[in-house]
Amino acid sequence: DLLEANNDPRLAIYYSQHDEKGFAGSPPALSGAGAWSELADAYGAQDASHAIISCAETQFIMAEAQLRSGGDPAAALAAGIACQEARWDITVPTYSADLETEI
Repeated sequence: DLLEANNDPRLAIYYSQHDEKGFAGSPPALSGAGAWSELADAYGAQDASHAIISCAETQFIMAEAQLRSGGDPAAALAAGIACQEARWDITVPTYSADLETEI
């Protein structure tokens, strides 16, 4: 919901739209097919090629480590966002600095 509410361009990269519902998530632990979005071809196709741990993920892990150890995670977080933008040739929208309000 957060990606859709913020018109985040990553949504269309991660998931395909369902014909009837657009982007629609399934309830947790649901088995079987339904009227839900599936992984987009960039991730779900048989010939999809992607890193197991991407540059962005590495930077986000480093930011979390900095945060937990009392350091400043800002540089690693910014680097992770830049990696995502470069990987998908997109501009990530700016979210609130207070993640609790987003979650």
